[in-house]
Amino acid sequence: MRVVMEQPHFVCGTVERFSAFIASLKKRTNVIALSHTDVDGLASAKVVAAALKVDNVYLVDYDEVTDALVEKLKQEAPSHIVITDIGVKKEFVEKLGAFARVLVIDHHQVSEDLNAGSVTFLNAQGMCATYLAWWLFKKVKDLSSWKWLVACACIADVMTDEVRAFMIAQFKKEGLDFDAGVKQGRFWELVTGVNNALIYYADDRMQVYRAVTSTFMMPVQLIEPARLVETDIQNTLLRFEKEKEIIKGRFFWEFKATYKIKSFISTILSFRYPTTTMIVLKREGDFYFVSGRCQDRHEDMNMLLKTLVQGFPNADAGGHIPAAGGHFPVDKLGEFKKRLEFL
Repeated sequence: MRVVMEQPHFVCGTVERFSAFIASLKKRTNVIALSHTDVDGLASAKVVAAALKVDNVYLVDYDEVTDALVEKLKQEAPSHIVITDIGVKKEFVEKLGAFARVLVIDHHQVSEDLNAGSVTFLNAQGMCATYLAWWLFKKVKDLSSWKWLVACACIADVMTDEVRAFMIAQFKKEGLDFDAGVKQGRFWELVTGVNNALIYYADDRMQVYRAVTSTFMMPVQLIEPARLVETDIQNTLLRFEKEKEIIKGRFFWEFKATYKIKSFISTILSFRYPTTTMIVLKREGDFYFVSGRCQDRHEDMNMLLKTLVQGFPNADAGGHIPAAGGHFPVDKLGEFKKRLEFL
């Protein structure tokens, strides 16, 4: 019996506009894929590369989406740029659209429609960027060998509810019962292992990207780096239990670690305490970088963090309802905590 996979409901963009972008590839000269640095970012870039045979791939964090990146991409003279899993702003894509056709596939909450001129923007909520990319590109090329990675991305971004039929089908292939939880078999091994490897190789993410192939297994060369990060994660979780503060029913914690694990620690804690809001801070130079998690969604992390840093100089925040991030100057920590007491 053929399983009907869930169809995205795009709040911006249309399949017809996507098809027009694909048609324009007949005149391609150089195609670049630009994606985020987490599992969903890597996986969605892999899907794009498998479908289009891209010429170059960049995995960038949100704070790297700058004019300097625009100039770097411009130097490569691309005819097409495909962006996945990055909540880009209109000004950024307009600058890219001045010298290339741009396709943006994203699932972050959207404030404006970016579709205009040479820019094609498809946004759907509740599904990870990898699933959206796979669903769109599977009509362009056979991507069946990548379904396992799509499932891993859905797990990593905690976005399996909207694609339940898809997830059940992938777990069944492995002899697993999806309803028994996502922390099973090679799926969970790949999610945690690739995530940890991306953290270990934070300064050379492409090592991880190149290691992941269409073969459903943890790349051997990533096993030891992933283990080292996992040890750091477990030690940090032990410190959390000793050091956390409770502010108006929320857990507040500033932590230190060997590797860049703040966002991942926040996600783990949100599963451990699904009915409690988590606010985790890490100081880097003159700024605090904050992660907010609320697994049961009783608070909107996107709105909470934006409100907490509103009006602070050189501050920003955003994300999804259950998970968001941001940064603010260190001298605003007192005000940040005071606001947390009254919100």
